[in-house]
Amino acid sequence: MINDENRFHSALENAFQEGYDSFKSCIRFYGLFHISFISFLCMQLLSFVLFFSYFSKSLTAAFGLALFFLTLFSYFVLLFFFQAKKPQQLLTIRSRFCETCQALLKLSQEDPESLLTVSRALEEFALFLSKKEPSFYASSFTIKSFVPLALKFKIWLHWKNFHQMKELFFQQSIEIIISLIKRAPTSLELHACLAESYTKLCKLYVHPQKMQSLAQLPWISPEYSSSFMNEQFLLYSGKAIEEFKILEDLAPKDPWVLAHLAEIYRLQEKAEEEIRHCEELLKLTPDNGELLFQLGVLYFREGYAAKGLKMYELLQSDSSEKAGKLIEHYN
Repeated sequence: MINDENRFHSALENAFQEGYDSFKSCIRFYGLFHISFISFLCMQLLSFVLFFSYFSKSLTAAFGLALFFLTLFSYFVLLFFFQAKKPQQLLTIRSRFCETCQALLKLSQEDPESLLTVSRALEEFALFLSKKEPSFYASSFTIKSFVPLALKFKIWLHWKNFHQMKELFFQQSIEIIISLIKRAPTSLELHACLAESYTKLCKLYVHPQKMQSLAQLPWISPEYSSSFMNEQFLLYSGKAIEEFKILEDLAPKDPWVLAHLAEIYRLQEKAEEEIRHCEELLKLTPDNGELLFQLGVLYFREGYAAKGLKMYELLQSDSSEKAGKLIEHYN
């Protein structure tokens, strides 16, 4: 049995790599398309500027301008065509990944255990993409002065492709879990899986600096601050809260549920709700040093200095280092 599991996980890792290689091939084609046309347009402009005095005395200028606008027109026509085609290519990669997982499991597509495993594999692949993303952006330039610029350009070119691919995989995982919940509406395991999936999906729309993810990259798209990203975050974080509330009804006072609710309210910047759930969690886990520190910081930040000092006293008896860090937040 253990050997079977090891073989399955080994085969799944191969499926991850195959899916990632297909994804890379797809987006590198689009990257090459953009770079080729941009380079050609820049060469045309540079040639026109350098030889302007010669062009102005002949019909060559008219031909040069016509070629430039023809190239620009061709670029936008092909861009619209490829932009319409790309979502279907990403969906094909996802479909092939699901089929590979089903083949590895050798179980019926209607089997709940099989479907739940596929759902988890989809989420693991999305997380696998997140781990691979920084290394994908690594520049191959040897000239140091060009490395930062090349890195920023590469991120600008591809960050949305990574985001869209992860989004598609999380959404498919959620669809599978919802289909399973319709068969077993009161299953704690399924509602817990769905709540976790919504939490992971909503984090895709949070600014990377808040999540400490990709924060080390030199450029982060301003689109993360857009109203669309915020709307998507609020939509899926709201769905996650709804699922955790269901779990609260089915399994009251569960520390895991309270911890996740506190995390989501932190991301939503609802400090009062976060404090309330942290306080409930502290009653169940009074010796949790990390929670004491987190709650102390919240108290100081929100103006509850007396409560913050109480957390400081509790930490001081257990961890003087954390207590010292906490008192730095006192204002």
